[in-house]
Amino acid sequence: MRRRHANKLGLFIDMGVVGIYFFSCDCERGMVIGLCPQTGIPLPFLSYGGLLMLTAFIALGLVISVRRRRYVNLN
Repeated sequence: MRRRHANKLGLFIDMGVVGIYFFSCDCERGMVIGLCPQTGIPLPFLSYGGLLMLTAFIALGLVISVRRRRYVNLN
């Protein structure tokens, strides 16, 4: 199996960011279908929410940084 993360912290950062995106998209789908109450969570990268947009781009930058540093020798 190919190693995708240089350390466990990178793995946890990636899992957390992906989990946040999936949770917000699942909440949005549930609100559209009518299974969940409407809470006002905007969609990342689609809705115009200033703080969410900034947070989404910072989280995406963290994921890109983890991916770029996966081959760094950490002896």
